[in-house]
Amino acid sequence: MRALRDADARPFGRVWDALTLPSSAVSTVAEQRRARFLSALLVIVVPISWFSMVIYLLTYGGEVSRGTVLLHFGVNLGVTAAYALSRTTRYPLAVGLAVAMGVGGSWLFALAETVPARVQTSSAFAMSGILLCAMFFPIRVTAGVGAVNLLAVLTILVVAPGISPDEIVWSLTVQALVTVMIVLICELLQQDLADLRARSRQLAESQERYSLAARGASDALWDWDLRRGSAYFSPRWLEMLGLPLETRFNGLEDWYDRVHPEDVERLREELDQHVLVGATQFENTHRVLHADGTYRWIQARGLAVRDTSGKAMRVAGSLTDITEQKLYEQQLLHDAFHDPLTGLPNRALFLNRLAHSVARARRRPAYLFAVLFLDLDRFKVINDSLGHELGDQLLLEMASRLKGCIRPGDTAARLGGDEFTILLDDMDDPRDATAVADRIQEALKPHFELAGHEVSSSVSIGIALSTTGYSRPENLIRDADTAMYNAKSAGRARYQVFDRRMHEDAVARLRLETDLSRALERSQFRVHYQPIVCLEDGRIDSFEALVRWEHPERGLVYPEEFIPVAEETGLINGIGWWVLGEACQRTAEWRSRFATYSDLKVNVNLSGRQFRQESITETIARALREAGLGPDCVRLEITESVVMENAQDSREVLAALQGQGIRLCIDDFGTGYSSLNYLHSFDIDVLKIDRSFVRRISRGHRPEIIETIIELSRSLNMSVTAEGLESKEQLAQLRELSCERAQGYYFSRPLEATEVERLLARDPRW
Repeated sequence: MRALRDADARPFGRVWDALTLPSSAVSTVAEQRRARFLSALLVIVVPISWFSMVIYLLTYGGEVSRGTVLLHFGVNLGVTAAYALSRTTRYPLAVGLAVAMGVGGSWLFALAETVPARVQTSSAFAMSGILLCAMFFPIRVTAGVGAVNLLAVLTILVVAPGISPDEIVWSLTVQALVTVMIVLICELLQQDLADLRARSRQLAESQERYSLAARGASDALWDWDLRRGSAYFSPRWLEMLGLPLETRFNGLEDWYDRVHPEDVERLREELDQHVLVGATQFENTHRVLHADGTYRWIQARGLAVRDTSGKAMRVAGSLTDITEQKLYEQQLLHDAFHDPLTGLPNRALFLNRLAHSVARARRRPAYLFAVLFLDLDRFKVINDSLGHELGDQLLLEMASRLKGCIRPGDTAARLGGDEFTILLDDMDDPRDATAVADRIQEALKPHFELAGHEVSSSVSIGIALSTTGYSRPENLIRDADTAMYNAKSAGRARYQVFDRRMHEDAVARLRLETDLSRALERSQFRVHYQPIVCLEDGRIDSFEALVRWEHPERGLVYPEEFIPVAEETGLINGIGWWVLGEACQRTAEWRSRFATYSDLKVNVNLSGRQFRQESITETIARALREAGLGPDCVRLEITESVVMENAQDSREVLAALQGQGIRLCIDDFGTGYSSLNYLHSFDIDVLKIDRSFVRRISRGHRPEIIETIIELSRSLNMSVTAEGLESKEQLAQLRELSCERAQGYYFSRPLEATEVERLLARDPRW
């Protein structure tokens, strides 16, 4: 505290003074530095301020008005007290308060003489109360400073010269009220300022978070202000387009200018539609030009902000680069419609394009197209012998050569496995299809080089022409497939053009397959027996069991018609084992019933599928056991083609059967592989000469082949049976060549079981 004196050195007031800030008001290093600076500044400013006031009083003396004195005191005291205010209070506010107090004091002294005494007295009491409240309950203007700091300037009035007691009371009262009002106003202002600073700080933090999110997000942000007609794009948008960040990109037109020409109109329309009536989120996918000249796929999203009338004021949203997603989707789409090995269109895409051709042909009768169905010949042999990897390489080479045989507008597809199709679009002449088929066969003549292996391959081709009139694309593929099978059956490496007869045959075959699959369970099969005669004594040596199918509608169906179908469908296994069991049962019955035929034997044909079945020995042993026959009572007939298909495996199976005591015959010998070099390594008991060689005897030819086969069989310790004997002349020739056995219509046709029993009862001789 220090005293204030007039020109005569008489004290006229006191004021609290401190040039050092409270330590509680200083919390950081920066604030400490600021406080030290303000303290040093006040050390200079406050003495100068007080000194100037003293000089002023000495100069003017008694001529100074009381209001002027108060003004000087208010200013100096305000400046002196300013440093004590909180760091959150602006110093101009403190100075303003001091000036207001000084000016208010001057005005009040000018009015003091006109105020009634009772008012002065009331004001004095009010002032006393306010001072007491201020002393015990400081009104905080800011943190750390109470109302006493501001009211302290009023104490100078107590000792001011020339002021009557009534004037002092009145002046103090009004001055205190004014001060309290100012303090309250300052408190409210301070609170508003604090709220404003808090909101400003929150806004700054929110803007900072938005900026960080916008910079860190993978999406770009856009904001279109419809009232101003301007648009904002975040810097991420420029990064997505590969543009420098300083590039100006503020309007929608800048956006539209970079959109792909095929997409821009749709983008405009959908965005405008959303602005006008859109209630849901705006979403559009389009391509945008990148700085490197390529187009990037962008997904734009946005939502309009509307006023109370529903009118859009702005649209804001995001822009996402979905190029990788689009490329992935395109790859998935490509994989869904293309063969993964060759890259050719697959069945789905081929059918789609074929459907377009079928529809075009219905609209334009003169429009011609064709479907070629191709199947590689002997591909399974190549694939199994060289391995699947080289098999795949062959398919790749095949696809490449096929593409070289067709026009750019045609379609070559792989349906699966070794099956290919070709769509010849918009042909000038139906013969163009056969010309392409010839070109393909020529292209496949050169050998394929597969990892050091030279492989030759051909294709069987079926052709279906649009001239037949199709309404479904699947029917074209079906008919081309049917024609292909006809080509393969005719000798492979050729083509066949589909006709209606093929379709009728295919339908009949399908019906046959369906009926055949139910025939066994419906007991529609019958076993007929053809006698095999010993040429030495002319007696029946054995019977060959031959299956017949009693179709409920077609009557008797011969093996030549249904056995190939049964082989292909796998039904032959069930049929073949049923025939074996039935033949064993009948033979056992006849051996016990007819004493002269107690050594009767039966020949049963074994299919290729049965021969390759792993359980073949167990199945045969079970059939013999159930019939009560020994293994020497059955001869199994196998074609030489089946035996030679896999020589090593066949050798093992034949050895296993011989080990059980079962006798084996090679059926239709001479019509299959040239297998003479292998016969000595197989455990074979009987060679059956094919009927085609026996038939030549009646035509005046010398039976050299039969003679050779008989001599060969003797050298290999095998017996011979001649098939297809039809005349007495043939019988005489065979006996002359010392052929052991023969069978044919000369002796008997195949007989039912009851007919066999009558034949055995007669015990015939030939």
